[in-house]
Amino acid sequence: TMSLDVDLYINVNVGTDKPYQVLLYSFNITHNLAKMAYKCGLHDYMWATEELGFKQASELIEGLEEGVKELKARPEFYSKYNPKNHWGDYEDLVNVASEFLEACKSFPKANISVSR
Repeated sequence: TMSLDVDLYINVNVGTDKPYQVLLYSFNITHNLAKMAYKCGLHDYMWATEELGFKQASELIEGLEEGVKELKARPEFYSKYNPKNHWGDYEDLVNVASEFLEACKSFPKANISVSR
C-alpha cells in the first residue's frame, strides 16, 4: 500500500469457534512521513511494531510519548523532512502520533495490527 494502516483491537469470545475482533482505534498515515518518524524516534512504535515484537498497546506508550515530545520540541528541525510532493507534513505526524498515543493509553490491553 501507499500508506501505513494500524489498528488496535480486542478479541471477544462470542461463543463461536473463533473470537470476534472488535476494532477500538485505527489510523492511516502516508509512508512519506517515515523518514521524519525515524528522526524523532517514532518509527519503531508506528511502522515497526511487529518486527520489534510489540503485541499490546501498553508496550508502545513510553516510546510514543518520547517521540511525540521530541517532535513537538523541534518543529523547525522536523519540518525540514516534509515530503517534497506535499503528501503529508509535520503537523500530520504530530496529530496522528498524538492521537495514537492517547488511544494506546485508553486501550492498553488492545492488540496491534499493522498493514503496510
